[in-house]
Amino acid sequence: MVFPSVSVKTAQDYDLKEKFDTSGLAPGIYNATAYIVADGENYQVSTLFRIGTLDMEVLNSSKSLVVGGIRKFDFFVKSNWNLDAKDVYAIVTLFKDGSQLSSAKTANYDVPRWAKQPMSAFLDLSDVEPGEYEIQIIVYYEDKQALNKAKILLESSEPSAEEKPQSNLVIILVVVVTILTLLNLLLFMRKKNEKKGTD
Repeated sequence: MVFPSVSVKTAQDYDLKEKFDTSGLAPGIYNATAYIVADGENYQVSTLFRIGTLDMEVLNSSKSLVVGGIRKFDFFVKSNWNLDAKDVYAIVTLFKDGSQLSSAKTANYDVPRWAKQPMSAFLDLSDVEPGEYEIQIIVYYEDKQALNKAKILLESSEPSAEEKPQSNLVIILVVVVTILTLLNLLLFMRKKNEKKGTD
């Protein structure tokens, strides 16, 4: 594109603006170079710019939760758009073998362009057993939807079978140390009393 000639005074700033048709260009980072002619001299200025697309991605969702009660499920929504997206929200649903077990909606967020927005949904896991489940996240934005599915492990709040022997071992050691301490104390008192008797 070619801009019209303008007169610029010393120390004066002058902005040249023109709309650029991005039709047919894939989203990504591009290089723009401006060739400037001033007072018979040629100048060249380059900069990078980014072309976006109206698209949202789900990133870094929680990989595990503890069953029982209301649990917080966290994730990020990344915007690939070069404009701010208003009133973005998501619905998070827990499935097992195709059956829906729990569902929750996030709050509404205004997601800045190119930004990663943290979101949270609070799932009711009161009547859910430990095991592997499917988590579905649907993000709603600008009359569009983004779907993400992943596996999630729901864990028991009780100690595992491997942890319990360790806990029992600690208890046994504490009991043994306590008994030995008492025995040493009794032997010390007995020797002290025998010494007094001989005196």
